[in-house]
Amino acid sequence: MLLSQLPRVLLARRCLIVEGGAMLRGAPILFRSALLLLSEDSVAIDHVLGAANHRALRAGEAPRTTAHPDAFWV
Repeated sequence: MLLSQLPRVLLARRCLIVEGGAMLRGAPILFRSALLLLSEDSVAIDHVLGAANHRALRAGEAPRTTAHPDAFWV
C-alpha cells in the first residue's frame, strides 16, 4: 500500500504519513508508515526513505473502524 503512493509523493514533492488499523494474522493492529523525501541540495530528490511499524491493540482498545487509512502530507 505504501509504495503505491510513491508517484503521488514524487509529484507533490512532499512527505506522506499513512496510519490506520488492519488485521495481521487474525489479530487487529494499528500501523503507521511514511515516505520521506531526501535531498542533499534541497532541490533534487536524491532518495526516498520508507518506514513502517505496527503494534497489536491493547486489551480494551477499540479497533479502527474506517475502511481507509488516514493520510497526512508533511
